[in-house]
Amino acid sequence: MIRTIDAVLELGHSVFVCLPYQGPLVGLLRKKGVIVYVFSLGVLRRKYFNLIGVFAFIWSFSYAFFRVLGIVRRNKIRLIHSNTSTILIGGVVSKLLGVSHIWHVREILTSPVFLRKSIHYCLANMSDKIVAVSRSTLDHIFLDQPSIINKAVVINNGLEIDGYLGGDGRQLREELGLNENDILVGMIARVSHWKGQDLFLNIARKTFLEFDNVYFIALGSPFQGMENLMDSFRKEAVSLPVDRFFIHEFSDNVKDYLASFDVFILPSTQPDPLPTTVLEAMATKKAIIVNGHGGSTEMIEHKRSGFIVSTPNDSDEFLMYLREYIKSPELREEMSKGAFDRVNKDFSVQSYTHNIQKLFKQYLN
Repeated sequence: MIRTIDAVLELGHSVFVCLPYQGPLVGLLRKKGVIVYVFSLGVLRRKYFNLIGVFAFIWSFSYAFFRVLGIVRRNKIRLIHSNTSTILIGGVVSKLLGVSHIWHVREILTSPVFLRKSIHYCLANMSDKIVAVSRSTLDHIFLDQPSIINKAVVINNGLEIDGYLGGDGRQLREELGLNENDILVGMIARVSHWKGQDLFLNIARKTFLEFDNVYFIALGSPFQGMENLMDSFRKEAVSLPVDRFFIHEFSDNVKDYLASFDVFILPSTQPDPLPTTVLEAMATKKAIIVNGHGGSTEMIEHKRSGFIVSTPNDSDEFLMYLREYIKSPELREEMSKGAFDRVNKDFSVQSYTHNIQKLFKQYLN
């Protein structure tokens, strides 16, 4: 979101942002001169998938509708940009007021089927342009709504590479009791039903049976209201050695965590559109293994900049590639260099900014 906002500000336009809750982003955006509103946006969450949740969603959506409607009218806004497909309010308001609407899709929805089809219908009928973060994301929508082909575009996320250089992982490794010969395998993700924490546990469990010098760490926190998922994750992890499997809440110093890793794993059990954490791992020169679905298969070149698990969610195949990394420091070095070269070439923030600005100019000039 921030890179999109920066790109629009560079064009000289005023930006108004609606956020669903308070957080560091609010202050950051206001320092940039952005007008920020904070209120419930009726974001589609799994917590609404029950009878009580339905009524809660209807109330939240109705409230958001009138708030956004007023903001657009008062400020004579000419273009609405929705930053995720799980927020429908922008599409509804744009349709009602005849305002142009760009819908940025950062999710690959698979289930429940009725929800997937409903959201894809809204994407097709309540937007002037659909921006997908990867070809995999666009193809998934296209299966339900082939008509979008004429108004959809793929713009890969970009990463400010310099911001991830210079990370120092020594302190974390010391805190964990690791020496230079120990291998630290890490994942960074929201604690979610599909981000793969369970799969990560299973990979660790099998790895511990073969190697004594390998450690695992999962960095991440759940969304508000989903803290029970973190509780469940911690309970499941109790079966593993507490001095070899670590769970840390999300931290701002991601680059230091990445610097401490020897191997980065993306275990998402459902297709991840274009996971930023993979770009971050590439930028910090990590040896990488990703699950074989979603946008990560477009980011990693198999056996050149990392390994792609060909059978998604197969812990044995993950272990097979992890075993190769553990046994060969030279292979880790080779793959990490390939990953760094690729993110520099194909996923730069400069390329993203250029493409976003070119798109927005079509509606604002």
